[in-house]
Amino acid sequence: LLVDALDRAVKTIPRELAGQPLLEADIRRAIGHAYMVLERNDAAKTQLDRAVELRASSGGTDYAKALDSQALLEWQVGHYENAEQLLRRGLGECGSDARGKQQRAEILNDLSALQANVGRYDEALALAYQAQALKDALPDTPPRERALGYANIAAALDGLKRYDDAYAAYAEALRIEEA
Repeated sequence: LLVDALDRAVKTIPRELAGQPLLEADIRRAIGHAYMVLERNDAAKTQLDRAVELRASSGGTDYAKALDSQALLEWQVGHYENAEQLLRRGLGECGSDARGKQQRAEILNDLSALQANVGRYDEALALAYQAQALKDALPDTPPRERALGYANIAAALDGLKRYDDAYAAYAEALRIEEA
């Protein structure tokens, strides 16, 4: 049912969003995410590739967000090197305003989790600390995002067999989440 609704929406995009490439990119990114959650990876790739293509010429934070989405799909299908390259490209596109810093923190968090996933715990920890420092410096970071950052720190510490430090980071993530 949901897949059918997404498929119908995709068919209307060219007509409904003609002449609005940035809005089209945002809609395609959202639909791509929905397909990804439903594990319709081919459909997700089509939408996310088009979103990146539409955002490429304008660059900036929204382009970084599209690259992040594309990287998450690559990671989901096991293309870890592609995912890493996309995330690193996204880092270079984030703006210096609060929105850009928030997106940068999100990408750093994703890159940290990816590095931990492939066993590069030292790099994962450094990236997680960078992401958390950005999140802590931004006044509007949602508690869930801060908690996720501490969970990434904990996962990297656990991979490094620093169990006491990992436990403390997990405890902080729980404290933030429950507050």
